[in-house]
Amino acid sequence: MQKTIYSLEEYASNPESLDASADMVRAAFTFAGKTEAEIKEAKKLVRDFKNKEVQ
Repeated sequence: MQKTIYSLEEYASNPESLDASADMVRAAFTFAGKTEAEIKEAKKLVRDFKNKEVQ
């Protein structure tokens, strides 16, 4: 089974798929050093970024 990988800009164009804003999606991907991801990984990137403690 092949997994579909989408770009950061594709997720940012449809941020509700990750339950986040476009800015949040861009920040999460940038923080993780990613430019593309499969949906499951993208959701984890955004969730981890949302839950990150501010230091």
